[in-house]
Amino acid sequence: MREIFIDDAPSLIELPASLVSSTTGGHPEYDDLVVIWVTPAETNQIPSKANYIVNPERIEEGEWSASDFTYSVVGETSTITGFTNSGAGKVLGGVFPVVFPEKDDAGNIIVAIVNGAFSGAGVKEADFSQMSGLKTIGASVFANNGIEYLDLSNLTQLEVIDTSAFAGNRITELDFTTNGALRQINDSAFANNSLVTVDLTGAEKLGE
Repeated sequence: MREIFIDDAPSLIELPASLVSSTTGGHPEYDDLVVIWVTPAETNQIPSKANYIVNPERIEEGEWSASDFTYSVVGETSTITGFTNSGAGKVLGGVFPVVFPEKDDAGNIIVAIVNGAFSGAGVKEADFSQMSGLKTIGASVFANNGIEYLDLSNLTQLEVIDTSAFAGNRITELDFTTNGALRQINDSAFANNSLVTVDLTGAEKLGE
């Protein structure tokens, strides 16, 4: 076991010995110690010990790439399913915005993001400007992340924004003027935000 991710457990002050008892298989980039990533970091009460290190200084830095995500591939098209360890590390290290790629690491065009892929994952800012082939944003994909600004203007092939896709964020404006292919926005897709302005001028296929 190389890494353990713990989210929102401010009362946890010690890890069960059985969880990190192995003396082999630690993270090679951290002296073979098991790495414990705790979020939010400011509430962490778990100390580092001889066989594991808690919230070490980030090694994952720099620009986002296709290798920061996991995929499901069908034919020559790909669906994003989540973060790899490097991607999760960048989020925890505050490397924002998260830049989503046009193609996966094998060169397949990305057409969808699977249901729940980044729900509650700490994606505070997202950059979709490269995703020219994206057609579907699945249910609850970006729910409960604290996103304030959302730019979908480059998603000219986007057809579906599924149920609760962006629910529970802090979005104030939505502009669909360039989303001419958009035909479906499902229930509660933007529920529990702070919406003030919604422009559907360009979404001529919506509801067809």
